Amino acid sequence: MADKPEVKKARPNIRQRRVAARLKAWRAATGKTTEEAAAQLRWSAAKLNRFETAGQIAGPAEIIALAAILGVDEEERDRVVTYAVKGQEGLVWWRAFADADTGDDFADFMVTESDATDVWNKEALLMPGLLQDEDYMTRLMRAWNSDDDRIEARRELRRRRQERVTSGALRIKAIIYEAAFHQPFVSRGQKDHLLTMGELPNVTWQVLPAEAAEDAPVKTEQGSPAAGFEAAYHLMKFENEEDVSAVYVENLTSGLYIESRPDVEAYTLNFERLERLALDPNASARWLERAR
Repeated sequence: MADKPEVKKARPNIRQRRVAARLKAWRAATGKTTEEAAAQLRWSAAKLNRFETAGQIAGPAEIIALAAILGVDEEERDRVVTYAVKGQEGLVWWRAFADADTGDDFADFMVTESDATDVWNKEALLMPGLLQDEDYMTRLMRAWNSDDDRIEARRELRRRRQERVTSGALRIKAIIYEAAFHQPFVSRGQKDHLLTMGELPNVTWQVLPAEAAEDAPVKTEQGSPAAGFEAAYHLMKFENEEDVSAVYVENLTSGLYIESRPDVEAYTLNFERLERLALDPNASARWLERAR
C-alpha cells in the first residue's frame, strides 16, 4: 500500500504568533508555571504550551478562560481576542490573492502591514510601493513577469495596501535614495503623484541625496550584513506600542520577515540615522519639483 503524501502544516500567521506571545506573557507575569496554570483549567501542560507557541491556535473561549485565571484586565483580554479572530480572517484575506504568488514571509508582511498604524520604509532603487502610481507599478511588474493574471493580482494587492494610506488609517514615513529617481520607470506622473501624496497629513517622504547615501550595512544580531545600499526594508509599529515591532527586508528575488528584538532595533537605528542625513520633507519636495 502506497504511503499517503505528507500534508504540510500551515505556518501560523503573524497575528496568531502575536496572540501566542501574549498568552505566554500573561502567564509569565503571574509567576505561574505552565503546569500550574494548565491545572487550574483542567488542561494538560502540553495543551497550554501549544497555545503559547502557536503550535495550536487558541480561540476566543480559551483566551477568555486564561485571562480569567491569570487576572488579565478586560481591555487587554478583548484586544487579544480581537487579534485572534483577525488572525483567522488574515488567512481568508490572503487566499484571495493566491495568484500573486508570494511567499510566507511576504504573507506575514501583508498581514502585519494591514494591522500596523505606522510604516517606515527605506528604498534605494525603487519608489515606495505604497506611494507608486498605476503606470509605475504596472511597468515595474511587467519588467519582472509577463503573466497577465499574476500581474493583475499583484496590482490589486498593491491597490488594497495603498487604500490604508489614502484613507488615513496608516501613517508612512519613507526615505528614498536619489538613485531611485533616476530609474527608467520614473515618469513625470509618478513624481507628481509623490508630491500629491506628500500633502496628506499621514504621509512623509524624504530624499537622501547621492552625496549622503554612503549607507553602512545594517548589522544583525549575528553580525552579518542584512541590508546595505540596495536593500529595501519596512519597519512597522502597532497601536498601543511605542517601539517598532517587526521588519520586512526586500531583496531582488525574495524577502525576510524579522521579529528578533536586537535585529529590529538595528534597523530602527539605521532608519533614524538616514532620516537625519536626508533632506527634510519641504526641501525634498522642492528638490523633486526642480527634478521634474
